[in-house]
Order: sequence, then C-alpha cells, then structure tokens
Amino acid sequence: MKRLSLILAFFAWAMLMSVPCFALTHDELIAQHAQLEAEHQSMEQEHAMLEEEHRKMAGEHKQISSGKPDKKHQQIEAQHRKMVNAHAVMVKRHEQLVKKHAAMEVAHKAGKLSQAEMERQHRLMLKEDETLKAEHEKMQADHERMKADHEQMLRDHGRIN
Repeated sequence: MKRLSLILAFFAWAMLMSVPCFALTHDELIAQHAQLEAEHQSMEQEHAMLEEEHRKMAGEHKQISSGKPDKKHQQIEAQHRKMVNAHAVMVKRHEQLVKKHAAMEVAHKAGKLSQAEMERQHRLMLKEDETLKAEHEKMQADHERMKADHEQMLRDHGRIN
C-alpha cells in the first residue's frame, strides 16, 4: 500500500511539473503586455520596411526591363506581394491579441475576471502568440529566399555583381 501511494504521489508530482503553473500577478500581466506591445511595434516597423522593399523592387524592375515584361521578376514580385499581404494579416492578428491581452488586464484589475479564468485565457494567448511567432519565423526564411532570388535575377541582368 505504501508503495502504491508513493507511485501515485510520484505521478501526481510529475503531472504538476509538466504543466506550468502560472499564478500571475497583475504586475506580471502588465509587464507581459508591455512586451507584447513592443513585439507588435517591431512587427509594424518590419511591415513598413517590407512595403518599402516591395516598392524598391518594382522600381528596379522598371530600370532593368525598359518596359519589357520579365517573367522571373514578375514571379518574384508576385511572391513578395503575397508575403507582404500575409505579413499584414499576421500583424493584424497580433494586434488583436494585444487588444485581447489589454482587455483581460483591465478585467482582471477590476475584479471581473477570476485568477483561474485569467490564467486560462493567458495560456491560450501565449499559445496563439507562439503560433504567430512560428509563422513569422517561416515568413522571414521565405523572405530571405525571395531576396536571394531577386539578387540573382539582378545579377543575371548585370545590375549587381
């Protein structure tokens, strides 16, 4: 019997250790919100840079093509535009996450949200944030590949070495 209770105690402990216990304070929630806001601002700045890069890419195409359509450039530009649009959607999703987090923070401070419910919602938001970060990392890798393709195309046209 003692052995069984030790085994059960071990499994209970293992389960507790595998599930993070958040027990967030309001100050921790505010700090995490500030971090989310900073990440969002960084994403918005990155998006503005992507838009500018896309405009530059279109300008380079006009310089090298003399008005003639270049299928490789059109393909790269279309891929880049698709990625810029997907990035805009992701930035919007992150903005919604930041707003949800702010609303949760206000509700928790006002006592309208229990600690348990706040922690549950917070865990869901963290998962969503991790998903967005993973999508963003993939997008960054795709962007690097597109930039390499674009540079190769410019080399092919003799514009860069």
